[in-house]
Parts: sequence; C-alpha cells; structure tokens
Amino acid sequence: MAIRPEFRRRLTDQQAGFITRPVAIGLLDPARIRQAVAEPARAAGLTFEDDLIDRMTADATVGDALPLLSHLLQRLHLQSDRQHITVAQYEQAGEVGGAIAAHAEQIYESLTDRYPEHAVDSALLRGIAMEGKETVRRTIERSDLDTTAARILEEFRAARLIIDVEDGTCLELTHDALFRQWRRLASLISANEERLHRITRLEHRAAAWQADPHTDDLLRGRTLADALALAAEVPLSTAARRLLDASQEFDHQDRVRQSERIAELAQQVRRQDPKLAVALAHTALHELPPTPAVTTTRWALTGASRTRHLTIGHTTGITSAVWLPDREALRTADKTGRVCTWDDAGRLAEVTLPLTGMDTGTHC
Repeated sequence: MAIRPEFRRRLTDQQAGFITRPVAIGLLDPARIRQAVAEPARAAGLTFEDDLIDRMTADATVGDALPLLSHLLQRLHLQSDRQHITVAQYEQAGEVGGAIAAHAEQIYESLTDRYPEHAVDSALLRGIAMEGKETVRRTIERSDLDTTAARILEEFRAARLIIDVEDGTCLELTHDALFRQWRRLASLISANEERLHRITRLEHRAAAWQADPHTDDLLRGRTLADALALAAEVPLSTAARRLLDASQEFDHQDRVRQSERIAELAQQVRRQDPKLAVALAHTALHELPPTPAVTTTRWALTGASRTRHLTIGHTTGITSAVWLPDREALRTADKTGRVCTWDDAGRLAEVTLPLTGMDTGTHC
C-alpha cells in the first residue's frame, strides 16, 4: 500500500501499530523518469521527436516536477493530431516550467474569484525567502496558517503546485520554476523583495533562538522596533512571534530597571544639584516605564508644600458669653481676650484676637 506522508501520520495517530515497517519511496532518478515517460507513450502509440524525451527528463529532475510533467504530456497528447510530439510543440507549450506557470495562473485566477487578491498573494509569499540576492523556497508550517491562508494553499497543493514536507506538517512550493517562469509570482516577489529580506532575516534569527534560547540573542532597540513593525504588516511563523514576545518582555523589564536606577540617582544628587535631579526624574517618567520609584521621586522633588491656617476657637477657659439675637449667634470671650462668634449650628464663624488693642477679625 502506498500512502502520502500526511495521511500516514493521521493513521498512526488514530490507530497505533497500523503501520509497523514503512518504506520511504523517494523521487525517481533520471533513468526511471525517462522510463515513466517512454513506456506509457509507447503503449498509447505516441512517439517523440529525437532527443525530446531526454530533454523532458532533464527538465523534470528538479524538485517534484514529475506530476507537472505528466500534466504537460497529457496536454501535448491531446493537442497532437498525428500521435507524434515535436520539440517545437514542447517549447510552444512552455516546456516543464512553462506548463507550471500556465497551470499556476489558472489556479490563481480561480482563487481570486473567491478570495481577495491580497490574501492569495500573501499566502503565496509565505513560501518565498530571500537568501542574499537569490530567491529560494521557504517551508510553511501548517500550524502557522489562518483559515483563509490554509484553504488557499490547500488548493495550490491539490493542483500539485505545493507539496507536503516534514511528514505533512509543512508545505513547500513544488518547483523553483514557479518563481522563475510564472510572471505573476516573479512580479510579486520583486515588489516585496525588501520585505522578504526582512522576513527571512527575522525567521533565521527566530529559528536559531528557538534551538538555543539565550537573552543575548533577543531583539533590542531599533531591531526590535523594526521587527514589531514587520509583524504588523505580514503574518510570521510561531517561532518568530515567540521571539518577539520574549524580546518585548525582556525589553520592558530592562527599561523598568533603567527607570529605577535613574530614580535612585536623582535621589542621590537632589541636594547637590536639585535641577539635575528634577531633570533626571522627569526624563525617566516620560521616556521609560513610570515605575512607583520614579513617580514618587519626581513628586518629592517638585511637589510644593501647602500650608493651611486653621482657625481655632478658645485655648483657655471661657470667661463670658452673650447671645446676639440680631445675628442669631453666640459670642464668647476668654481670659486672654480672644473673642469667638458661633453660628446657630455651633460652627465657629469669627475670631477676634487681642493685638495691641486692635480688632483683627478672622472669618471662617
């Protein structure tokens, strides 16, 4: 029984021991590819121009191009009216790479009838990386895909333009010819080249950090800011998102420590240079996390004390009292000469202090 890698994993997950001694079947070598082309053609009475089969074999040995060669052969057979396929017909059909491009364009147009074009473009670009000046295929983890991207890429996979790798947990573009000869994808890559470089660098760094996580490898400063801006523009892998989360947390804690050190320094210099102390506290409060230490320090350095004079009544015994009917108030006096006037609710309304015989009335 032959089974695709992703289905093998599903079967073993559902039924332990279902497959006990699997044998991996690799790609066909050139001799077997030639045989796979020539023998069925001979059985169908189809002939080829001299050296054409060798040329097809050479074109089909890159990546997983055999299914697309099959697609091309079927197309050539249907177009041939003499059961004989020529080099000119092969070249006119676009060869193996051209067949891929035509097939990919057909699938793309079908998808953009049902999905936004930017969603299809974004899904395709997830399979592209930039290594220096060279465009290469990038492995896509299925677990990183949202529902829309997963559905789009599944249709490309069903059309043999994307293949399963890593036991079906990941996807990859079938053939380099997709970005070499499919003009639409080539233009898309050219328009996003700088961004693809940034994504590739970040993904490499994330993979290295995930394999051996150290705080020294976290993103900082401008590099972290650029990576966060990139994450807001494009979808990233789980590894890249974890690196960003860890970098942000470390950066926040580092900034908290800086804020607290500045608050401590401001306290140390407050007597020698009060203006410098205030400037330090102000800078930390506005450019770093507003920790309790720096908030309290600035308050202590800049807060002005407020003094309130509270009016009080008698501090010694009362010597006399009189009711003032016209004001409906009580006036009292003590032996120091202080006179207090109280309203009918018992609240102190006025105090007169004995200063050199002058009346200094204080109203409350």
